[in-house]
Amino acid sequence: INAEYMGWLYWPSFNGAPGSGAQQHRAVVNTVYSLAASCFCAFVFSMLLREDKKFNMVDIQNATLAGGVVMGTCADMLIHPSAALGLGAIGGIVSVIGYVFVQGLLEKIIKLNDTCGVHNLHGLPAIVGALAGVIGAAVAERKDYGVTFGNTFKARVGSDPRSASHQAWMQFFFILITLAMAIVGGLVCGAICRVLLPAPKKGFTDEEYWETPGMEVPYFFDERGEVARSAANTQSMEDVKGL
Repeated sequence: INAEYMGWLYWPSFNGAPGSGAQQHRAVVNTVYSLAASCFCAFVFSMLLREDKKFNMVDIQNATLAGGVVMGTCADMLIHPSAALGLGAIGGIVSVIGYVFVQGLLEKIIKLNDTCGVHNLHGLPAIVGALAGVIGAAVAERKDYGVTFGNTFKARVGSDPRSASHQAWMQFFFILITLAMAIVGGLVCGAICRVLLPAPKKGFTDEEYWETPGMEVPYFFDERGEVARSAANTQSMEDVKGL
């Protein structure tokens, strides 16, 4: 939960730091709106989509911050508060869907173990935010931004300025370039690690590389965990009685 507080405190500054003046003010306000909406929708859809109809800590710890991610591209753009709230809501919902459905499919189909949920919190909402930035760039007009127009869209001012549609297409193509670089770079990095680093004898445990307490019992609440909750409790009590 501490990560939630830190994320809420710092994410507006993450998005607003590159700007200045009114541009920075817009980024902070839009990010706060978006975070609020993603937080609300993360709680609602965590309960709706989970089989036991209860809040899941993985969803709450991560998807509540999706609003900060989804605002990464268009935080400093002149968008209505309703748009910021809507984007935050979509980001929170998409992130929960990623944790509930997409992560399991990736593990099953391509053996991708996203242990930190990076794809669900940073990947999926970022794509939503990037597409929103394309739309924001397409409808941006100089008269609405005033003196901050050049700070937000540097390529649209000067001796040979881009048109709004040209700027939008440029941002769309750079989404594709970014995805290509991320996918290819990840595959290359994974291939190098597979060749140079030996696979652990037992995955998702620390004993092979770290000193761990002798009485430590793996305690997983996730249904896919290696040790069921009841079995962990039973084993833990047996260890205590044997001392």
